Amino acid sequence: LREAIKSLEQLGLVHTRQGDGTRVMDFMRHAGVELLQHLLPLAVAESPELLGDLQEVRVVLGREVARLAARRAEPEDLVELRRTCKERGERQLSPRELLKLDMEVFAGLARASHNRVVQLLVNSIRSAVALQPDLFAPLMPSPELVFAHHQALIERLAAQDAEGAAALTESFLSEMETRVGR
Repeated sequence: LREAIKSLEQLGLVHTRQGDGTRVMDFMRHAGVELLQHLLPLAVAESPELLGDLQEVRVVLGREVARLAARRAEPEDLVELRRTCKERGERQLSPRELLKLDMEVFAGLARASHNRVVQLLVNSIRSAVALQPDLFAPLMPSPELVFAHHQALIERLAAQDAEGAAALTESFLSEMETRVGR
């Protein structure tokens, strides 16, 4: 019980004070992004707008991560992104595999941004998405569009075209956001 309460406290759901007991907290004021993976299973039945909220954040964050990555990417970052896209793009991918590839590219962009907080945020989003692939896979565009986007994005990064990378990413992710109904 003590460990369970400690876990709930770490998630920002309760607050325990010696001599005062345990109080339930307003999770929207106190919880962090790590709670997302626990809330997503509810997205279909009880809170479908949560899926749209996540896609909306992904558009904003993805745009800015692409902008930072274009400014800061080292040659080895580009090599890693190219390798990820080439290995996956050599075969036909299912929607779930396509989603996984897109999340790997998103994580690669975060690493290329050389911003640790961005990397941690992207890791949290990536983990939450990985736990619910059936919610997100239907949002993916065709494999051809995904591969074309990834290749164009890597070209923008290599050219250090921050605004082009940001616009390209925003356009791609906004398309997925419209599939949620936003």
